[in-house]
Amino acid sequence: MRVILNETLAMNLQIRREKNVAVVSCGKQHADITRWSALINELDELDCPAVIDARTAYGDLSEIDAYLLALHADDKPHLRSHRIAFVVSNDTPASLRFLVVSARNRGMLIDSFDTIDAATAWASTI
Repeated sequence: MRVILNETLAMNLQIRREKNVAVVSCGKQHADITRWSALINELDELDCPAVIDARTAYGDLSEIDAYLLALHADDKPHLRSHRIAFVVSNDTPASLRFLVVSARNRGMLIDSFDTIDAATAWASTI
């Protein structure tokens, strides 16, 4: 059963909860530092593991922006205590991959995967 938790206007995302994991579908839309920051804030409020399907997201996120977002995520107490999985593709911007690496280097439980199933399995592991 899929329950819609919230729809954020920051990126017009749909966030649903599946097996106590927040699943975010980015869709094909522009994602900049402001929108990613709003998503981080929203995920922190949900206080559960998250899977972010970023395979079709695009934008002009610089490596500096990605690093700043990693710092922002690291500062969120609820988000920091859960696993965060990004689903990426070959077309995913390198800056998004850099965000994952930067957050992991700060000690966050974050990783990237090729499929939703693999990401969900990892994120829901305690």
